[in-house]
Amino acid sequence: MAVILSCTHGTLEIVLFVKDSPRTCRNFLELCKAGYYDGTTFHKVIPGFMCQGGDPSGRGGESIYGPKFADEMTAKHSHDRKGIVSMANSGRNTNTSQFFILFEPVRNMLSTLLYWVLWQVTWFPLWKF
Repeated sequence: MAVILSCTHGTLEIVLFVKDSPRTCRNFLELCKAGYYDGTTFHKVIPGFMCQGGDPSGRGGESIYGPKFADEMTAKHSHDRKGIVSMANSGRNTNTSQFFILFEPVRNMLSTLLYWVLWQVTWFPLWKF
């Protein structure tokens, strides 16, 4: 399953790992369907590393499950390539609507940070990293 995000600098196709992270993917899909992300920006961009978005209010975001929802970590996927998409959070079980997209591989991210792989961007037509 894939989601298409239309952005100022082009379109992103994000392939969802629904079998590995069903609750998190459902949260993202439901928020997309509701228009939650419409008009939002990538509020944090670190060249050569990542961009982060998904918080239209600027107050941390929200989820379909309430204020925050639990982690769905799996070692099946890693942050080993450009285009990996993960939830951005402030600690264990603090997921909301925010996510980030890697510009470059970060091989040790899963073991050192509380982020995990949910999706893979498969198409970056105009994006320059």
